[in-house]
Order: sequence, then C-alpha cells, then structure tokens
Amino acid sequence: MEPTLPALRTDGGTMTAVSQPPRISVCMPAYNATATIDATLESLWAQSLSEFEVVIVDDASTDSTREHLRAILDPRLRVLRNGTNAKAPATGNRALAFARGEYVKFLDSDDLLKPGCLEALSGALDRHPSASMAFCRRDLLLDEPQDPQSQAWAAEYASPPDNFGNLAELNSGPALLSQWLRAGLPGNWIGEPVTVMARTAAARAAGGFAERAVQDFDFSLWCKLMLKGDVAFVDAVHTTYRVRAGSITRDNKRSARDWLDRAWIAEGIAAHDPGVPGLPTVRRRNLHRALSDFGREPSKERARQLAAFCAAVLGRRRR
Repeated sequence: MEPTLPALRTDGGTMTAVSQPPRISVCMPAYNATATIDATLESLWAQSLSEFEVVIVDDASTDSTREHLRAILDPRLRVLRNGTNAKAPATGNRALAFARGEYVKFLDSDDLLKPGCLEALSGALDRHPSASMAFCRRDLLLDEPQDPQSQAWAAEYASPPDNFGNLAELNSGPALLSQWLRAGLPGNWIGEPVTVMARTAAARAAGGFAERAVQDFDFSLWCKLMLKGDVAFVDAVHTTYRVRAGSITRDNKRSARDWLDRAWIAEGIAAHDPGVPGLPTVRRRNLHRALSDFGREPSKERARQLAAFCAAVLGRRRR
C-alpha cells in the first residue's frame, strides 16, 4: 500500500493530506480568474469520475484569485502561486510538472467540462494504450452573444476537428500531423486545452507548451504529442470553451506579437522529428513569412526575437 502523500499547497491555505496519486491530474493556469473559476471548478466537482486531482497555478493574479482559492478546502485541490507573472504557457508547464496522475487533463480557469468528460477521455486512453493523447468536440459559450467579434470567431472556429476530414476513434498521430502540415499548419485543428487529455509522461517528453510562442503555444504541444503515438478521438461534445469578447480584442491587438509563433512551432516539431512529411515546406514558408513581417515592421525588439530564434535553430543543428 502506498503511503499517504503530503498535499501541496503554497498559497497559505490548508488542506488535508492526499492518499495515493489519482489517475488524472487536471492542470489549470489561473490569472485574475475570480469571476469564472467557481463555475469551472463546479464543472469538475460534478464529474462522473472522482479519482482526480486539480493542480492550479495562480500566475501572480492581481485580483482576489489567491484569497478565493484559499477558501476552497476540497482535498483534491492543489494550489501553487507564481511569484511573478510568467504568462500562460510557462504557468501551464509548471502545473504539468507537479501533476501526479497518469493522465493530464488541460483546463483553463474560464472553461467548463460536461459531467462525463473525464470518464470519456480517460476511457479512450484506457482502451487505446498506443494513444499519447485523446481529444473531443466542444461547444462555445459566448459571454457577449451580440458582440460582432465573438460571432465572427465562433463562426470561423465552430468545429476544429472537422478540418481533418474523417477521424476514427483511433488515428495515427504522425499521419494526422502530416495531414495538418500538408495544409500548411493553418490553425488549431485539435482545439483549445479544454478539449485535450494526454498521458502525463508523453506531455512532459514532448516538452510541454511552447513558452516562446505568444498565442499558439497549445497546438504546438498537440503537434509534438502526435509524434509520440496515436491519437484517440471522442466524437462527442464533452467540453465548453468560453469566448470572451475582451480576450478576443486583446488577441487582435497583440496579433503582431505572434509573428514568430508558427516558425517556433515548426522548429519545435523538427527538434523531435525533422523528417515528418510536409515539415520542410512549412518550415521554409513560416521562416519566409517571419522575415517578410520583420522587413515590413523592423524594430529592436523584433531583431532581438529573430536573433534568439536563429541562435536556437543553429544551436540545435550543431548538436
């Protein structure tokens, strides 16, 4: 019998000890999440499976998120806090580092799970030991249904998995990635973190989320997980992705900051397997696009970012 493990809680709250590691770790970065995190947690407490832990990393919130989490005494909850704001990908990776479960379920602090989500996705991984990840469909919750930007986003990204064509319950990960790459890696064909569960060991071996990416850090991980094994698809809606008008506006305003994201993603894939069909073309295309963007809008900051990218690529090729 495994010994009881001490609970991890670094936010000043108290909780009881947790016994043997659960099957599933739900990893959640949180930043200024007071308005939404209660609903997200309620969707977890309502799951048909109870053998899971929730690892929340508060990314130095400036609202009352820290105090809010302190008051929650559920023994499945494990809370950490960043000393300074580290941004979503690094915060998600910190949660992943502390996950104790065999499977990791990714979940942002404003999204929701249907009651059977954990059971459905973990069941798919149980049935298919060769799968490194499983994903499902999601519906959308528009905070401002009449907002034109929200409506446009919802129309364009209503059903990401349909981009793959015919998905089976079990699919070859490399084959799906090659299909995605042949299309030019145009966007996120899997979906947001709320739709994905992975084997914890595979997610860590893939390097977690791409911390150099501004916006596309999640589907960088999906690409690398596809190289680690097969991909299970649960053809049912088990999650809800919240579309917040304010977030879309911020994303649009910062869109110029993601000018190197696709180049970083392609190089991240190449670091694991440079021979993936379709990857050389995508690497050239994304680098050409980034250089064109730099030529149109040069700046000292972009020069610094481009130098870091080139140094990383050249350093990897020398190894």
